[in-house]
Amino acid sequence: MRVTQVISALLTCALAIVGAITRADAQQGHPQNANLTACLNGYFGCDPAKLAPQDVARVEQAAYQRNLNACLSGYPGCTLAKVAPQDAPRIEQAAYQRNLNACLSGYPNCEASRLAVLDIGRVEQAAYQRNLSTCVSGYPHCALEKVAPADRPKIEQASYQRNLSSCLGGTYGCDRTKLSAHDSARVDEAIQRLPRQAFAPPITTGSPSPLDGYGAISPITGLPRTIAVRGYVRKDGTYVRPHYRSRRR
Repeated sequence: MRVTQVISALLTCALAIVGAITRADAQQGHPQNANLTACLNGYFGCDPAKLAPQDVARVEQAAYQRNLNACLSGYPGCTLAKVAPQDAPRIEQAAYQRNLNACLSGYPNCEASRLAVLDIGRVEQAAYQRNLSTCVSGYPHCALEKVAPADRPKIEQASYQRNLSSCLGGTYGCDRTKLSAHDSARVDEAIQRLPRQAFAPPITTGSPSPLDGYGAISPITGLPRTIAVRGYVRKDGTYVRPHYRSRRR
């Protein structure tokens, strides 16, 4: 609704501007041509009483076409009462297609009750694929109970790869208890090669402390912690886990 209101406001402004230009042209010695142009385009400043008889039909047809286009596009300026019966099916088909596209995309303005039986399956399949992609990506709004058993391995494999990447990169979320022996050895080798780089401790479970987590306010700078710091090993052998720090003032 907001989009259509904005479009309507922009069209109104455009018509006002062009109408002003048209009136200026009229004052410069082209009153008939300027008025005809304004009327053909539906601009402000159109005076139907000044049209030549042969131009009235052209102006009426142009107005009809503008209204028809507005109805086909679903714009708020559409006046259905002015649409001829032979054009009504085109408007209904355009409205159906807009609703179908909204349903296929999962938009909140989808009206599923208006869908044909043949399209309900397409919409359900699109919704399934969106949820599957969400689960594969590990997003929190994944509805795992809606995933078919045949697709569960994809989700498990993606989850495993994300955890492995976290462990190899020393980022939050690493849980080495879920790694295979082979991949755990890879993490150990990476730690040995780069002992001061960002690698998590041998076993990391639970969540980071909210005191040094993302967005927490630093007591030193008073700014939010938004810069990721990878885990590292100090010279004395102390391991410093990954955390966030704030920007320096």
